[in-house]
Order: sequence, then C-alpha cells, then structure tokens
Amino acid sequence: MLNRLRIDPFLLMILIAVSAACFAPCSHQFLSFFEILTSLLVMGMFFLQGARLEWQVLKESIQNWRLQLLVLLSSYLLFPLMGDALYHLFFSASVNGLAGKALWGGILFLCCLPSTVQSSIALTSMARGNVAAAICAASLSNLIGIIVTPILVGIVVLPKLGIQGASPDLFGPQFIHAVIRFSWELFLPFMCGQIAGGFIGKSLRKHKKLLSFCERGSIALMIYTAFSMAVLGGVWHQLSGFEFASMVGILFLLLGGMLSLTFFLAWRMKGMDFSNAIAIQFCGSKKALSSGIPMANALFGAQAGIMSIPLLFYHQFQIFLCALLAKKYTKRPNLPLEK
Repeated sequence: MLNRLRIDPFLLMILIAVSAACFAPCSHQFLSFFEILTSLLVMGMFFLQGARLEWQVLKESIQNWRLQLLVLLSSYLLFPLMGDALYHLFFSASVNGLAGKALWGGILFLCCLPSTVQSSIALTSMARGNVAAAICAASLSNLIGIIVTPILVGIVVLPKLGIQGASPDLFGPQFIHAVIRFSWELFLPFMCGQIAGGFIGKSLRKHKKLLSFCERGSIALMIYTAFSMAVLGGVWHQLSGFEFASMVGILFLLLGGMLSLTFFLAWRMKGMDFSNAIAIQFCGSKKALSSGIPMANALFGAQAGIMSIPLLFYHQFQIFLCALLAKKYTKRPNLPLEK
C-alpha cells in the first residue's frame, strides 16, 4: 500500500519538521544552540554544493546562451515582476489586503530565489526534455542567486513591506548586515568548496545518495528551527484562515502564470525545439527550497519562519503540477516547436 502511494521521503521529513515545531517547538533556552547549529549546517551544505559542482558544467551552460538567459530572466526578472504585480493587485489595491503583510513578504521573497536543481532535472528527464540544458540552467541559476537574491530582496521585499526586524530602506544598515551574514554563511563556503572541489569533488559525486540524505536532513532541521522561532513568536495566532486560503490561491496564480509565460516565450524563441522548451518551462517556473531556507535564515533571522511559509507550499505545488505536465508531455511526439 505504501509503495503504491509513493510517499516522497523529503516531503515526509518536511511534514515531520513542521509538525514537531508546531506541537513541540524548541524552548527558548535551546533556541540559540539550534540557531548556531543551523548556521553551521548551512555553511556545510554550501561548501559541499561548491565542491560537487564542476567548472565544466558552468562552461557548458554558456554555450546555449539563449536558453540560459531565458531561464535567468524568468527567475530574476519575470518572477519578481509578476510577484510585484500580484502584490499591487491583491494587497495595495484593497483596504485590508489579501494574505497579510507578513505572508506577502514571504511571497515576494519566493520570487527572488533561484531555480531548484533536483526536481527541475528529474521532471525534465521524465518529460523527455533536454536534461543537460536543465542541469546547466538550474546550476547557473543557483550560482548567480548567491549574489542576486539578496540584492533583489533589498529592492523588492524590504522597501515595500518594512518587515519587522528588517530595514525598509534599500541598502540600509540592516540590509548590509544581512548581506554580510549571507556572504559569510553561503557565498564564502561555496567558493571554498569550489577550491576544494579539485581534491574531493570526484569522491563527493560518487556518494550522491548519502550527501542528498545529509542535505535534506539539514534542511529539515533548519525548517524545525525556523518554525520553532515562528511558533514561539505566535505566528499562527497572527494568521487567519482567510489569509492562509488567500496565500494558497496567490501561489497557484503565480505558478500557473510562470508555467504559461515561460512556455510561451520558449515557443516564440527562434530555433528552440520542444525538449529545450520543456527545460525552460520547468527550470524557469521553479524555486529552490534547498537554497531558500538557508537564505531566509541568513537574511531574515527571527522572521525566517513566516517568510518560509509560502516557499514550503509553493515547493509542493510546483512538484505536483509539473509532474502532471511531465506525464502529459511524455505522450507527445518529439517534434520541434512549429511557428
């Protein structure tokens, strides 16, 4: 019965972490310990990611520059623009606003994140898309996101919402502090991993399953810590059922809009075949939970829990909808996109 249900172990870990944080959050006296442990795990994760990523993959990603450019534009331009449009439509234009200011901060933060790697590649392969292009596009998106995401957060998120604990002034003291912490916890370990990759990269790539388990376990602990802080801060008492339902609806609009827009742009791009269009659609419409949780911790600190709520739900929605699309694409003939 369990085999037929095909429960995703990672999804199960996330559900356990969130449930544990809601019903048994870590006490205040252990919170500092968990915050330090989370920071160390974040640094370790990005060190390993840097060590595993080969320079050759980055070189290959530049060759099909139109595909790579479209994925990057989708992740870091079209996504924030669509999120901004939805914000003005559903929050600024109404008296009370849909989803509430705190959740909108998480939705806009989600729009600034890089593409996810694992699910983009898996679903592109399932849909008979260009897997090599998906690997390059998702890897390049994550590499660039280390620099671009905190800048976009300063432009898109902080000035609009004035989130408690964050400066509403673009490049203000709080933002500069967040970027320094972000660089220390994410960028520096990643670059150190790149340097060490020449010595340990091959060995790490041979143990993908073990590293994947450690990475997912680390993310689950980060989620537990972030949501524990949110629960201790009374986050669930601040959210109404209407706000939660509004958030879900907005996330579906965002995902549906990006899936449609990325495929339409791939359709219009000259010389782009169907397999490349699949890679563009799946890489350009996804957001990385594995990068988003550490980034939320580095940029927002105590606010990371509530800022991560939209990302957690979007992560599940994108896998579900894209899996349905991938199954549909497998039934189509391998033909180029006809103009």
